[in-house]
Amino acid sequence: MRLALIPFLLAAVLVVPLAAARAATPSDPPAALSGVVVDASGAAVPGAAVVLRQPPQPPRETFTDASGQFQFDNVAAAPATVSVSLPQFHPATVELARPGPGVRVLLQPAGVREEVTVRGSGDVVTRSATATRTETLRTSPAQLRFRQIPSR
Repeated sequence: MRLALIPFLLAAVLVVPLAAARAATPSDPPAALSGVVVDASGAAVPGAAVVLRQPPQPPRETFTDASGQFQFDNVAAAPATVSVSLPQFHPATVELARPGPGVRVLLQPAGVREEVTVRGSGDVVTRSATATRTETLRTSPAQLRFRQIPSR
């Protein structure tokens, strides 16, 4: 029975290091990473900054086009992070185990805050205005002539 286990042990000793080497150094050719950025309503978000991070390579940046699309060429077949930002939206990050086509990034609108400060000196003056206009029709409706207003 011990002799029957030797081929299995030998196979395990050879296969496990090969699988680990394959995972550590992917031999797959570089491919394109593409996707679309949309807002909460599903509308395309043009002009958003898209950053691709795949250490140890330096970050790469592009911007979405008019239809919210972005693309990176020659992306290694390794885990990657895609970050998207645009003023008036919360930034979004997507972790990818293997880059490829069809990445969809959802940007949520940031809260809008407006503040108005009025400063001055002197007396406070309260002004209010009301207007009332009453006209009495001295002609019967049958005597009125209406003309059509041209439409634009």
